[in-house]
Order: sequence, then structure tokens, then C-alpha cells
Amino acid sequence: MSRPDDTGSPVGSDWRAAFDLDGVRVLEFTVAWAGPMAGRWLGEFGADVIKIEHPTSRGLAMGSGMTADPNWQRGQLPGPALRNGIFPDNDPGEHWWNRLGHFNKMNRTKRSLCLDLKAPGGREIFEELVRRSDVVLNNYSPRGVLSLGIDHESLRAINPRIVTVDLSGFGATGPEYDQVSWGPILEGASGMAHATGYAGSGPFKQGLAFPDAVGGLHGTVALLAALWERDVTGEAVHVDASQLETYLQFAGDLCLTTSLTGAPPARRGNRAEDLAPQGVYPCRGEDRWLALSVPDDAAWARLVELVGDPALTAAGYRSVEGRRAAHDQLDTVLAAWTAGQDAHELMARLQDAAIPAGVAMSNEDLIGDPHLIEREFLVTVDQTDAGPLTFPGFPVHADGWQPTVRAAPALGQHNEEILRWLGYDEGAIAALRASGTIADVPPA
Repeated sequence: MSRPDDTGSPVGSDWRAAFDLDGVRVLEFTVAWAGPMAGRWLGEFGADVIKIEHPTSRGLAMGSGMTADPNWQRGQLPGPALRNGIFPDNDPGEHWWNRLGHFNKMNRTKRSLCLDLKAPGGREIFEELVRRSDVVLNNYSPRGVLSLGIDHESLRAINPRIVTVDLSGFGATGPEYDQVSWGPILEGASGMAHATGYAGSGPFKQGLAFPDAVGGLHGTVALLAALWERDVTGEAVHVDASQLETYLQFAGDLCLTTSLTGAPPARRGNRAEDLAPQGVYPCRGEDRWLALSVPDDAAWARLVELVGDPALTAAGYRSVEGRRAAHDQLDTVLAAWTAGQDAHELMARLQDAAIPAGVAMSNEDLIGDPHLIEREFLVTVDQTDAGPLTFPGFPVHADGWQPTVRAAPALGQHNEEILRWLGYDEGAIAALRASGTIADVPPA
């Protein structure tokens, strides 16, 4: 990134020089989803992202001796022993640590240095990398950051222009600063799980760790801003990002409602406070669903004509108040109408009638979606020990610029490449391997 002039434009270059992160080097210490997502975005913007992994890092909650389940069929939920790995074809294979679906999705376009910082020579390697890098990114707890010596003050002493980003669960200050977290924990701590559910039900957990995705994207934007600030001032920049607080940005209306009423937000399931009917309705086939929403009385009249059921023609249903009061009855009629129809065909019919509707897309739907295919959002990469696999691509398009998208690295794939760049010869690298300072397989 070039230093900007008074107008905010990079000096001596067009906008693409600022858009492309070629020449920026990132050292990444991350696990799970939020931190790896931030690093992946930087890599696909062109940065050289070196993921520093402990030999055991990919083996959390995994183990050796895993074998494929011969009774498993595509579409079934894998058994508990294999579920966490999300392996292609539910088969861990011989090198399961390179076949982990969640790792390979979130860590592509990076290099892997499998390094134990606390083993002989590990710290020296790391400090030399810090001298040659722009960013150190982590999503560890503050206690873990201090234990590894990757806190801002320690790193600034090595490189006075370093940008550090701590993407912890609760932030680096406050009474809960040292709490460790995963996305589901943050969902509960934020109050969002308490607000999620159906009328009369208890809290519901979402089906995915959504706070991770939110935290990862906020971390990316904060990191880009910190790089810009560093280039303006020439000085080190530290970012303390709380994943909890980034997730709370999505609850502004809920927090405001509670502050005014003193009562927790009402759980409505898929329904809306000011629209009716609104919901997700079954369609033909197994686990096929369609979401639809009626924004006004005119749209309701068009839906009634489309459904053609006299049960929907009652005068009381012509106002949103009447439809809200009879939502259960309307859902029963609509579900009976949608149940025998193809979800995609019905979506098209509803949209043609200017009624908001969308298929609840499965992963299989997305992989075959013609819109995503035409926009080249889906990419196929040849993943080490897993073969060609299709993944979501990069969602940002720009004239004259293409994102960098490569397969995720095998564990320790770039050990020798990086160490030779740092000046280590073959004998020194062999000694580091023998001492366990570097590795390319998890410990037995």
C-alpha cells in the first residue's frame, strides 16, 4: 500500500495499487473461523499470509486412527467421530489433517509454517519473520497472546512499524477480557440466542457460529484501516477487536426496544412485526423450503389470486392487522399449497407476481446455481490430499484486478521455502525438524 496524499489517494499510483495488497506480509496465529476468515480475505486481496501453526493446531478435537464409515451415504449427517472434520466424502484418509473441510475452506491462499515457538530456535525464527512483516493477526485469548509473546508491545520492540490485530472473544480489557469463546458462546453472551426462537418457545441457537463470520469481516476492515493508518503515520498500530461487540452491532434495534420497554425482545420465529403473512413453507421433496413475505395489501391480493383457495378470501384478511391475528390459519393454508410444488419453480412464479420469495438453498443448490456460476463466484482448487474441490470464491469484483485464490496449504507445506528465505541452510533445517521445532505431520 502506498502512502496517501492529502486527498487520500495513493501517491504515484492509480487506485489499483491501494486495492491490491501485493507486498504486504501477514503473520497469522488463528484457529476456527473468525481469525482465518480475516487472514483469507487479506490473502485474496494479494497479501502474503503466512499461517504459523503449532504441530497440534489442526488436531484439536480430532484424533488418529479415524477411518471412513462404510455405511455413510451422501446427504446423511456423519457420525460423531468424523462430524467435526467435515471430510470430503466423509473419509478422513491417511493424512486427515490436510483433508479438514473447515480448515481448507477458511485458510486457502496462505502459506503454512508449522512452528513451535517454544521449541529450540522457534522464537528466533518468529522474530526474524516479524522484522520482515507488516501485520501480526491473532484470534487467541489475551492470556494466550501473552503466553506466546505476540502482544503488541513485544512485537513493536522488534518491528516499530508492525500492525497488530487481536480478534479475541471479549476484547483485551474489562472484567471478562480473559474469557475464551467460540461462536455459540458469543451468541449466548450477546443475548442474540435469547431473542431467537418461536412464540412460546425458549431460546434457540442458530445452526452455525454466525458471530465468527461477523467478527472475521469486522477484523478484516479494521486491519485494512490499520494498514492505511500505519502508512500515513509511519508508526505501529494496534487493533483490539472484540468479537462480542462486533456481533452486538446486529442487535441495535433489539437493544433499543429493550431499553425503552424494559422487556426482552419477543421471539417471533420467521414472522415479522409489521408484515403478514411471512414465513418459511415446505415444498416438494425432502427438507425443501421456500421463504415468502407479503409486504402490503396489494401483494396479499396477488397472492390470494395465485393460490386460488377460497379460505384466503375472507374480508378480515385484507388488512395486515387481520392477517397478523390469523397468522396460524394462513400458514396452514399456505403450507398445504406450497407442499406439492417445486421450490425453484414456485419462487419464480411468486417473484413474477412481485411477491418477495426465495428458496432456502442447500449447499448442493448453491454449487449448481447458474447465477453464482456465471459470476465465477464458485472456484475449484486442487487441494493437497483431497483433490479438486469446489469452494465459494471471492465476492469482490473490480475492473482490471483479479483476486488471488489458491488451495489451502498442507501442514508445514512451506517450512523449507520460508526458512531458506530467512537464511537457514539444509543442515539447520534438518536440525529444526529433528528437535520438533518444525513439522509437517501432527504428533502421534
